[in-house]
Amino acid sequence: MIIVTVKSAPIEGRKEDFLKEFNAITETVRQENGCIEYEIYQKDEQSNILFIFEKWESQEALDAHLATPHMKAFFEKVTPWFDNENDMSVYEVK
Repeated sequence: MIIVTVKSAPIEGRKEDFLKEFNAITETVRQENGCIEYEIYQKDEQSNILFIFEKWESQEALDAHLATPHMKAFFEKVTPWFDNENDMSVYEVK
């Protein structure tokens, strides 16, 4: 199993836009082969800090997910809403 965590903070004024786009793809992602869990959390209502938590059956499932047209379109749309790199970690559960 693969676990992915992403801690990020959209630029000022883009948090709600990002949450809207994330929520729009959530059910599609959850139906992908190998998806066990796909969630987003906010530190609190006032903070721009967001935390994404994903579980995948395998690295192959995660790779396939990242290559889907909806994820490519998602990243293309939301990437400009961040002015620094996201803190992303990938863990393999043994």
